[in-house]
Amino acid sequence: MLARTKSARRLTGLEIRRALTIVTALSFLPQLHRIWTQKTSKGISTDYVFWNLLCATEQFKFFVYLLIAKDPEQNIPLVYDPPTFGDRLNMYQTAVVWLSFFTLFGACLRHTPSKSFYVIAYALYITISIVPPILDILYGFPSPDHTYADPLASGIFFLSMCLLNPLVSVLVVYAVFSQIREINSARGPELSIPPGNALSICGLAVQAVVFAAVAFTWIWRVPIENARLGWDTWSWTVVGLDNLMYWYNLVGFPAFDNGVFAMGQGVLFASAWRRRKGRENAVDREPLLGRSGYRTTKFVPLCNE
Repeated sequence: MLARTKSARRLTGLEIRRALTIVTALSFLPQLHRIWTQKTSKGISTDYVFWNLLCATEQFKFFVYLLIAKDPEQNIPLVYDPPTFGDRLNMYQTAVVWLSFFTLFGACLRHTPSKSFYVIAYALYITISIVPPILDILYGFPSPDHTYADPLASGIFFLSMCLLNPLVSVLVVYAVFSQIREINSARGPELSIPPGNALSICGLAVQAVVFAAVAFTWIWRVPIENARLGWDTWSWTVVGLDNLMYWYNLVGFPAFDNGVFAMGQGVLFASAWRRRKGRENAVDREPLLGRSGYRTTKFVPLCNE
């Protein structure tokens, strides 16, 4: 009976992961559709998309590397030993996010003057972040006693977990401020979202909800014995910074990055909605050229934005 209950819970967890992967891909459609129909990326900060793309690239690269190049004798907290179908679903989740941001990045670049800068910057990042894991997968030489004696593998783990992961987490936070500046810098017709602006308010709202759910589920997507790493020594009144960083570096960075992105989308939704309502109120107060003496604002459903 107990085994059947555990099996049902495991099946439910897998179904939730599949569903979240699907709705994650769908959450990008409103923004991509709006760029396509407006034929512009005006109102969307390319920096905002680029920084989030780097974060998505890093997570996808790390999970692919763990599942392909993982030594079966090494205990890596993010994946089970041996890797399970749930671990592959985690990789598919990061793949969908990376592919969606890459598509959004390409759509924005079509309308961005400084294309070469972003292309070169992303190529440099790939050289630093992705080329070493590829070399290790092709030519890596794990030691006979299954320790991290392979200098390339050791360097990859240090580069990812101690440098690149914290860096891209900071960039996700910075990306929110980049997009807020873009929203607040809009003038004239661009204040009405829509028209004249490619930013999808509907997309912001949907992604705030979807990525909040994704961030929450990442807490139990890792092996349960590792999900509490660094938590057992915390007191209820004082959160140890060392313990927090230990948890983040080993298992917590996917939950943190997705949670920050979800909160950022919520902040951007509130900012864009406030600007939209402010523009509507300003238009309502302007003199009308017609008979009634006042201009009216056409109501646009949220999901058309």
